[in-house]
Amino acid sequence: MTGWRVGRLAAPPEIIASARLHVARTITHVPTVNHRAALAAMADTGTLLRDRGWSSSADLAAWLLDTAHLAVVPGEAFNAPERIRMCFAVDDATLITAAERLRTALGPTEHEPAVQQLEEAR
Repeated sequence: MTGWRVGRLAAPPEIIASARLHVARTITHVPTVNHRAALAAMADTGTLLRDRGWSSSADLAAWLLDTAHLAVVPGEAFNAPERIRMCFAVDDATLITAAERLRTALGPTEHEPAVQQLEEAR
């Protein structure tokens, strides 16, 4: 189950041994880039909403869809009115395009250092 870090493997012993090495290095610990992304994501969009004159994250979501052709879920849908939800379960090229569209649409933000760190970590 992607994102839950749960899985099952049935394979010959040599494959299991190799998989254990991989799991020990990737799944049992949260990668640094995930920590950085989480910190950047923790800031809410309240300031952005107020600065741009939007009354809700639904307004922001509609604007992003119309302006940047990015689909996000407004926070009101999951009881977090000053946030938006995004899906990152796509290929790298799509993520890069989405990030460029978001940056172009919103312009520089207070999160630019976090974005730069994520790009450097790639």
